[in-house]
Amino acid sequence: MDAKVPRVALAGATGNVGTAILKHLVAGQFRVTVITRKDSGIARGDFTPPKTGDVTVQTVDYSSVAELTDAVREHDAVVDATRGGPENDTLRLIDAAAAAGVYRFIPSEYGLDPLNEKCRSLMSAAVVPRAGQLKHLWDRCAESGMTWTAVSCGPFLDWALRNGFARIDIFNRKATLLDGGANVTAWTTLDDVGKAVAEVLLRPLETENRPVYVHSVQKSCHEMLTLCHDAFGTTREDWVVDNADARAEFERAEEKVKAGEVDGDVFQTMMLYMLSQPDMASPWPKSDNELLRIKEMTDAEVMELIRHCFKKGPLLEF
Repeated sequence: MDAKVPRVALAGATGNVGTAILKHLVAGQFRVTVITRKDSGIARGDFTPPKTGDVTVQTVDYSSVAELTDAVREHDAVVDATRGGPENDTLRLIDAAAAAGVYRFIPSEYGLDPLNEKCRSLMSAAVVPRAGQLKHLWDRCAESGMTWTAVSCGPFLDWALRNGFARIDIFNRKATLLDGGANVTAWTTLDDVGKAVAEVLLRPLETENRPVYVHSVQKSCHEMLTLCHDAFGTTREDWVVDNADARAEFERAEEKVKAGEVDGDVFQTMMLYMLSQPDMASPWPKSDNELLRIKEMTDAEVMELIRHCFKKGPLLEF
């Protein structure tokens, strides 16, 4: 693999994390092929490649492993930044990368530690069919010699601030803290996630066949709420702040899963439950920030980000 300008196929280039990844791949002078479905906005012409950089668009039928294989052939890496969709599409992309002789696959595992068995079991059994993709990837790597890297980053910090995912609503000054919001975990901005992916591909040997652990900050929800107060010059009395029992919230979501009612609220509740549990989410046991040139944010920088997110306005969807 050329450590300077490898060829990278990127799926999901227009999503929240995909946009950040594409930005940093272009900045790193990678040759990028954006892989898109035939019925996507990109295929309809809604996507304009960056004016600088070597970026091409390849439209494919995701139901065809043969088409996907042809699309990623002669690429050094495939990066999956899709947000969901049919599970089989993800598995076919992995199969195609292995069949095409791709060297490195980065799965859409941007979040908690994929090696944490409790997290994987909970997500696989309850919420995300894609949770089985990592085992599928490992199996294909063992068979083909392809390598993998997962980027563990915790919640996307700026994204969560703008859509209230962590139940901290900066626009209406409301918050709900699970178990007091005491558990400390990693948070990473979308931009830092994009940078981490590009840096992984510049350091293939140091990042081979393992998760990399990055963060912009490591804070509890309670600490994040305090920084919101400081950013806006408010106090707790200026906000409506509720506390919720994490286990009760989890059990409520679990009942909906059993009833087949899996929706955004269930996904959010399950994720927040895991973020509230020290055995599922905590400061990373090791950090790859230095290796991947990710700088930890100061409290002042986090407060500036909070104000910036407020000015940009809310995101209406997860």
